Amino acid sequence: MGSGSAYGARSGSDCGFTFVTIFFFMLVQLTIGVSYMFMDSFIKLYTGKADLNKNLNPLLKGVAYGLLLQTLFWTLIHANDLADAVSYFFNSLKFIPPWSICDPKMKKCKATKDIILQCKLAATSGNKQKQISLNLTSAHHYYESIFHTQERSALTTKFFLIAMVWIINFFFSSVSDLALIRLFKLMYILRTLTTIFSTIFILFALPEFISIALGDLMNVAAKVSVTETFLQVSYAYGIGVVGLYDFGTLSPYTCVDNAILIFTISYTFVSLLRSLVTRILYLNLRKCVDINIQKGENNTEDYHYLIFVLLPLAADQLKASKVFSLYLYSNMMLTLCGHIAAFTLTMSKMLHSEFKAIKNLYIVGIISFIGCGLSIPVALGVSYWGGFINGLNITMVYLGAIRVAIIMYMYGMKKFCTDIQFWLNFKPTKYWRACWMLMPIILIVSYVLALKLAELFQEAFNIRTIPAYAWFCLTLLVITIIQIKTIVQFIIDNNLSAAFRSSPKYGPPDADERKKRKKYEETVNLRICRHACILLDDKFDCNHMPLMRKDVAEADAEDLSITSIFEAGRAGKYRTSSIMQLPQPYN
Repeated sequence: MGSGSAYGARSGSDCGFTFVTIFFFMLVQLTIGVSYMFMDSFIKLYTGKADLNKNLNPLLKGVAYGLLLQTLFWTLIHANDLADAVSYFFNSLKFIPPWSICDPKMKKCKATKDIILQCKLAATSGNKQKQISLNLTSAHHYYESIFHTQERSALTTKFFLIAMVWIINFFFSSVSDLALIRLFKLMYILRTLTTIFSTIFILFALPEFISIALGDLMNVAAKVSVTETFLQVSYAYGIGVVGLYDFGTLSPYTCVDNAILIFTISYTFVSLLRSLVTRILYLNLRKCVDINIQKGENNTEDYHYLIFVLLPLAADQLKASKVFSLYLYSNMMLTLCGHIAAFTLTMSKMLHSEFKAIKNLYIVGIISFIGCGLSIPVALGVSYWGGFINGLNITMVYLGAIRVAIIMYMYGMKKFCTDIQFWLNFKPTKYWRACWMLMPIILIVSYVLALKLAELFQEAFNIRTIPAYAWFCLTLLVITIIQIKTIVQFIIDNNLSAAFRSSPKYGPPDADERKKRKKYEETVNLRICRHACILLDDKFDCNHMPLMRKDVAEADAEDLSITSIFEAGRAGKYRTSSIMQLPQPYN
């Protein structure tokens, strides 16, 4: 359901879909997701721009192009999902949606009204009625005809909707940054309000499933999918993609740690509501329909089948089915419009920082044109989505770990924390520092090597493993080429060591601020005397004597009467003073 069905949206082992519990999701997002977003957001806030971060470390340039590649792929998938959501939205306005009726040519097909009638008769008579297989439902057959059989009329409609999506996205991404931020806020408010309304409606409509659904979501002993949890956290917190960017509309001194914690609370609350709604609908659907699908049986990705088969079929079981269908696909349209526009504009900003001769508007147009062209083969290859998204999942986590490792190990944890203290006037706690130091090890060793790659090696080459291998290798090839080019350039300049350290240009946009950061020492701020004395040097202890400027002392030397000396002594608590001669300002 857009970006919201983070956990509990899919059932556990009873239908073959992956399952994410709230406790494990909270553990991953509070240790990995939040800390990564804090690091990424501060770098953009500190530098005042979204670029390739090559000034922070030249090796981050290749990683940044890998992030752009993952973001482009997600944008293509979102564009296809948005086209499908638009199609289902307008079909839901019909008196009888096409997924609720059977094609006369299909012999083994159960229309939605027949399923509802059969279920009511079984409940009334008290006889245990055999559940109808999901593969026999009209919703499943309609999905197959639209996305797998790919009839000519369906393809024509799909291509037209994809073209309209990218045209509208171009206009969205071309507006001013402030207008786009306001549009995002409006979309978020609408989505949150509609989610709360639909949750209240579902709780009153199906109260018998509330306790069961909550128990499933809160079940600590439930078998969870670690890979699915990492995918949800990676996408929500920008790990392996271009990440969050405020487009320069917020104050550069915003406390990003507090802002991210507020985002985490809001995101978790809204996601929990959507997951609760989805779980209740699923439990209600299972009374009449046998949902038992093995991974990849329908040659598509879980979330796509969930949104376009299970949810509309479950919504038809409600009395206000049309209202819920409209809510579902309108909410999804608002979510995807915002994500596609944000991804497009952020990618254009990053590319514009590298190719400054090209206007940002032209880059947006080029991305939209290329995206429209690449969305067509993506739409035709729905059967391979599961494999590509599997490879995308591995690559995102791997790139996120490499990026954190370069920043924390090569640039230095101490320097990064000093940057935060210099800019935001607080030092990261041990919790943040521990998360940053351990994150690359956890992500690469525990997830990429121990889970995902080991899982792929155990499986035979099939429709899910080959695309995953292909996408992972393609990304590594692009990154390797750019990294070799970067290192060779430094070797030619006879300055190889500069390829592994930050540039003097890294830091705030203002040159004076960068000079202040270069002379800044965190120990000076930490050693503050309780007498409010100013320290001349952090190597020596305070002498508890306030400093006076020499020119001020000479000006006051003319009035050396006993009365003035006595009064000055009372005001200063009879303390002597040391005179400091300030250096002359330089041009």
